[in-house]
Amino acid sequence: MLSELNLGPNAFPEIYTEADANKDDVLQYPEFVVYFELLQKKFLETASAPMVEAAKDILEKQKEELNKERVRLEAQNAELKAKMATDASAKAAFESAEEQLKSINNQFQRKEKQANDIMKEQKRRQRSNTAQRLAARKAAAAKKKK
Repeated sequence: MLSELNLGPNAFPEIYTEADANKDDVLQYPEFVVYFELLQKKFLETASAPMVEAAKDILEKQKEELNKERVRLEAQNAELKAKMATDASAKAAFESAEEQLKSINNQFQRKEKQANDIMKEQKRRQRSNTAQRLAARKAAAAKKKK
């Protein structure tokens, strides 16, 4: 699939190699997650401001969906916990729901970190652009004085 998207091992070899933890030239799911996050970071480093804003919006929507699922699972877990005292099958369902909740929380935290990283990168770019414009104005003013 990565090759079809032109994101295979030859697209960004240094990132692919870094993500391929077991060095078998095939990304397993955990390696793919790392690769995708590294790609996302690289894209953000080179993206324009509108692209950064679009990525932020997408991440915010994903966070919103994850939060809804987290709230649903927390309510389900509370209900299962109450049933656990009397029902053995509820214990297994509760443990499964706890695992799902843990996964959702981890995904939510990653999305939140990505959204924060996007905002930091956007602010860094704005400061850099402002500093460059200011330097150019100072240089132009100094040139006029001569």
